[in-house]
Amino acid sequence: MESFYNRRIHIWASVVSQSDATVNLVLSLRGGKGGFGSLLRGAATKSGQNKTNNFDAFRDMSGRRLRHVNAEKRLEEWREGEEERKLEKIAHEFLKKQAKKVKQDLSFMLSTCNCNESTKP
Repeated sequence: MESFYNRRIHIWASVVSQSDATVNLVLSLRGGKGGFGSLLRGAATKSGQNKTNNFDAFRDMSGRRLRHVNAEKRLEEWREGEEERKLEKIAHEFLKKQAKKVKQDLSFMLSTCNCNESTKP
């Protein structure tokens, strides 16, 4: 009996002494069947199968990243709407002033109305 990496190997002298004998040697290592590595390989192929809907990291035919091309398009659209935003801001300020004026007129009318009622006998 001999040992190989602290494993015992049984050798039958009668089989080994024959010149045309075939010896089948089965060695096993500690640690099981390696299921964790198999699990990792399976997870890698599974993740590769997921379809993506985010193409920003891709490149167009001229070599530019699509995220940069899309950002440039959004910036141009934003610049085109600049005049409209200015007009909306002016309209909003005008409406705020009008509402403030109406509120002041209403409070003035109520205060004058209250004065007239309090002076009545």
